[in-house]
Amino acid sequence: MRLLYVVHRYHPDIPGGAEIACRLFATQMAARGHDVEVVTSCARDYMTWADVYPPGTSEIDGVTVHRLSIASPRDVERFNLLSAVVRHDPRLVPWDRQERWLEEQGPFLPSLEPWLEENYERFDAVVAFAYLYFTAPTVLRVLAGRRPLLFHPCAHEEWTLHLPLYDTPFRVADGMAYFTPEEQALVHGRFGDRAHGEVIGIGLDTAAATRFADGGVRFRAETGIGERQYVTYVGRLDRSKGVVELVTWFREFCNRTGRDLVLALLGDPVHPIEPVDDVVVAGVVSEEVRQSAVSGATCLVHPSYFESFSMVLTETWALGRPVLVQGRCAVLAGQTARSQGGISYVGYAEFEAGLERILDDPALADEMGRRGRAYVHREYEWEALLPRYEALITDMSAVTTRER
Repeated sequence: MRLLYVVHRYHPDIPGGAEIACRLFATQMAARGHDVEVVTSCARDYMTWADVYPPGTSEIDGVTVHRLSIASPRDVERFNLLSAVVRHDPRLVPWDRQERWLEEQGPFLPSLEPWLEENYERFDAVVAFAYLYFTAPTVLRVLAGRRPLLFHPCAHEEWTLHLPLYDTPFRVADGMAYFTPEEQALVHGRFGDRAHGEVIGIGLDTAAATRFADGGVRFRAETGIGERQYVTYVGRLDRSKGVVELVTWFREFCNRTGRDLVLALLGDPVHPIEPVDDVVVAGVVSEEVRQSAVSGATCLVHPSYFESFSMVLTETWALGRPVLVQGRCAVLAGQTARSQGGISYVGYAEFEAGLERILDDPALADEMGRRGRAYVHREYEWEALLPRYEALITDMSAVTTRER
């Protein structure tokens, strides 16, 4: 098949979940012999969308990548003020203000629509990633009824999902690829079941994901924590990810229990976290260090309230470690329940009890890690996942072609 992926950012250096998912699917499909291209922005930073990568065409891991320039970098202060107005009651916002908000949300690529008009006939199907950003609604609007359109919404419960502006993209998609049953239920509850869809997930190459597992030897040496027991968090160090709450609760846990325990934070420091004796801020690390850190941790803690899928969980389970997750996030709680690879918590008391249970029962922690690893092998190995994904695109394309 000749496939076009449309996404807001695309590069191996970009850590965002939807961006990584798009790149993984595009790369894996190219490796299976499909002719895969991507159209995206030149941006690396999702706050300003400023051009960083050069515009034009290049190749990354067997995928042809077309980069378009933004109109201008985002004025963050102006965008925040506009968002405050729109957020007050998304259902009552005038249409022109919603469209303006979407352009400010970005990345606003004036040349995207002309590019699509000029090139869409070359492709058998078009795949759009992430409902939130300018790129996905644009391609779904422009190519509706002209090419089979598969939509990865990457949706979770947030105020933006209730903007009427997004009714059209979800209505015109010919197929939906969901990451979890919880995401599928959320989308059906908001938009109805308007397109053929399937829960696909995000694949994992477990051999690559465990290549540098050394039980924490390298991580301990690089951070200087010695032989102290530690738990990890992997992801953006951002208030919206629950990291500030996690640090606060972790310090409370150590004060209340007297435990000698370290919290290791790995990820892009969007929100500055002050390192103290019991909190190590490792920041952005290499794949080798990340795998070392997770493989040697007592558990991984995921405090986010808003996720559509957590690759961090599947990567942790591949390394045989258990997780402690935010139970108010249906996706994290659902992934953990299905895998039997960890414990969910709601509120500080359950956080403390869950962490103590994992710390006090190493055999249970190891067993949860083994269950998680078996779950990942069964559900998320690319060899098992990609045939279902190809079938979804093929079936969607066949139905769309007959209807046209």
